[in-house]
Amino acid sequence: MWQTIKEKWKAYCKRFYTGRPWLVVLDVGLIFFIILLFCLWRLLVYYEKLPIEGDLNLPAHKVAGYKTMPLEWQTVFSSKVIDSSLKELTAEISYKNLASEPLIINYQCAEAKTHKSLAFRLEDDEATTSVLEKQLMPQESGTSSLVLFLSDDLLIKGQTLNIDCQLVAQLGQQSWPAVHQQFSFKIAGEVKASAGGYFYTPEGDQVGIGPLPPTVGLPTSYLITWTLENQGGDLSDIQFSAQLAKDVTWQGEAGLTGGTLFYDAFNHKVNWRIAEWPADVTKKQANFYISITPTKDMVGKVPLLLYDGQWRAKDSWSEKEWGGNLPDLSTNLEYDPHSAGQGEVVDILGVDNVIIE
Repeated sequence: MWQTIKEKWKAYCKRFYTGRPWLVVLDVGLIFFIILLFCLWRLLVYYEKLPIEGDLNLPAHKVAGYKTMPLEWQTVFSSKVIDSSLKELTAEISYKNLASEPLIINYQCAEAKTHKSLAFRLEDDEATTSVLEKQLMPQESGTSSLVLFLSDDLLIKGQTLNIDCQLVAQLGQQSWPAVHQQFSFKIAGEVKASAGGYFYTPEGDQVGIGPLPPTVGLPTSYLITWTLENQGGDLSDIQFSAQLAKDVTWQGEAGLTGGTLFYDAFNHKVNWRIAEWPADVTKKQANFYISITPTKDMVGKVPLLLYDGQWRAKDSWSEKEWGGNLPDLSTNLEYDPHSAGQGEVVDILGVDNVIIE
């Protein structure tokens, strides 16, 4: 049957087109025209489904994709040693948006171990926050100073503080994994030096010998104590020195918990040296005796015992040198609660209440 239909159709076409070639051209052109109309229809359907912008009926702008975060960001802290009395850190931040679109950044810092968020502010802004949110325009670059605040519980002298700062950036719908940067700081220790003269210890034990107040013609001996307290420092090359007053006599060492104590007779000075501070020790002390025998021209005066006292110590942990002046010491014994104020020289011939120990 199909063969019969095929033969009839061939015979029909042969009769129809024979002698009329323009009909072949017309029919072929019609077929191409129908195909063209179909393609245009499909193209219109496709564009109707696209988002448009404004009145131009253009496809919306698509944000360029970036494999890596298109941002240069650097944080530099001004010091790696924290002074616990300041309770803050200052950092300089430099940045540049490498993208051709606005970039939104999110920056925050926390203590690395406990993940406790840290408050901070930009130096040109009074507001304090724990999260910095900022939009950077295309190709925008600049610098900002950031002040990071530290609570007391984080400032353990002589310990290390680790801070983790996190940077997140977003461009349109695209974001990247958070970038973490950890900073390590040393918390400076505290070193204190003191000096005092005593006739009695704070507990009331007598350590001086002779009359009190000091009396013309009679020697009175006093105990001098130098103390160095170290909390968290890694100390070395520790030096104490003081000048003995003209009428004061060196009597000798009275107890030493470290280092070397010696008297320089030529310069009439006393010196204390410690080469290295032992680990796990918080206090060192040097004790020595001096004496004075007042003369008649000192009556009514408070003689000086030691003056021009100085001390210094190198601290490799805090990366600094501690030091300062020691107080001048007189017969008034300002640091002796039992004998303070009894330093004015008297003449025993005219005084009835002189105590001779």
